[in-house]
Amino acid sequence: RVKKSMNDAAGLIRDAAPLYAELAGAMNQLPDDAAVLRELVGKADRLTVKLGDARLLYSSVKSDAPDPSVVDRRLAQLEELLSSVEECRKELKKRLQ
Repeated sequence: RVKKSMNDAAGLIRDAAPLYAELAGAMNQLPDDAAVLRELVGKADRLTVKLGDARLLYSSVKSDAPDPSVVDRRLAQLEELLSSVEECRKELKKRLQ
């Protein structure tokens, strides 16, 4: 169960990586087009779900993991990513007002 959950969490993070790179890149030069901004908000929402699910998976197996410190590091990285995505989302929402 631990190995499967950790593999599933890693897969979610791999799936999220290109989306994160796209969102981060777009934040450097935000468009004025509201439709594009809404699309970026949708990507931020999808990222939050994927990264949040990965966090849940890691949290659920932390106590049974062969090396809990590895899980702790991954959880800390996920928290940073989720925080970054939330900041992007707030900025995008502000632009849409």
